[in-house]
Amino acid sequence: MADKLIRQLTFDSPVLQMAVSCDGEYLALSHDFDSYETFLAVRNDVDIPDQPKISLLSINNGQHLATINLTGERPGTKLNFINRSPLLIYHVYEGIQLYDCRAKEIVATIPFRDIGGLVKTSMESRVVFYGGSDQTVQVWDVLKKEQVWQLPGHESDYRDWTYFYSAADISADGEKVAVIRTGSQKILVYDIETSALLHTILQAPFAGSEISWSLDTNYLAIRGEESKNESDERKRFVWSLKTQELIAQENFESPSDNCSAIAFHPSSNYLATGYVNGRIALESLECKRTIFSDFTHIGQVESIVFTNDGKRMISGGEDGTVTIVNLEELGSF
Repeated sequence: MADKLIRQLTFDSPVLQMAVSCDGEYLALSHDFDSYETFLAVRNDVDIPDQPKISLLSINNGQHLATINLTGERPGTKLNFINRSPLLIYHVYEGIQLYDCRAKEIVATIPFRDIGGLVKTSMESRVVFYGGSDQTVQVWDVLKKEQVWQLPGHESDYRDWTYFYSAADISADGEKVAVIRTGSQKILVYDIETSALLHTILQAPFAGSEISWSLDTNYLAIRGEESKNESDERKRFVWSLKTQELIAQENFESPSDNCSAIAFHPSSNYLATGYVNGRIALESLECKRTIFSDFTHIGQVESIVFTNDGKRMISGGEDGTVTIVNLEELGSF
């Protein structure tokens, strides 16, 4: 892979979710199926159109290292690394599986069937699960296989918003959880050890499909629907936890709706936003300016991740491509 600003890897199917290991060695891709068609197949009890799988790659040279075939009725779109380890965690029908990337084998399965949201991990082994039918938000220590925190279920009044009941993220230190629930229009931040409510941020969007915490815990970003009448237009919102104020809504220089992916840079000073039209914008939260903007995909950007050293921004799209941006080549970065 040549050392230049943008490099691409191409696959024959959509790249839906990605995760990068803390040491920058591994890139995991969940792909090979259409999520909406899979949902319809499961609901109607018919065969899944494609066999879902996870591909494990070397970030440094793009070499394919392993394929994890996923069985059962539910696809493994939700995945992440247990930070500071080569352990990949992902969602299958049977529950949550842990895969050792070095040994190239499944090392554990945790029976946890009802997960609606992304798999969010802390710096250690704590993982937050949310959005199932009972609407609980739960934090588990996946290595100890024990639940360490739970927020009781939430029953939304809006039955047509089934997939947007709850969204949550765990702080990098594994000590706090941020939660947004459909219709509440507020963000709740809890201390995991004491269950104390630390912050209540008002005037949040009507529904959040993803919430993300910056590494330094100073910022929270949400992609979601601003009101009940905008179900097809997901926007991006950013709050400062220091002031509990909304500091950014959409791009600073070129406002756009239909946000499909968000990710904080490890420095916490930058936020990447992907859109359904294939564009990715990388912005400085301090200077409130765009430092990178390009149509890196044909069609929707599905996922964005950064390497832990902050030098590369990696995105996956429905066009089946993985785009790697060498941020060191950006003169303004």
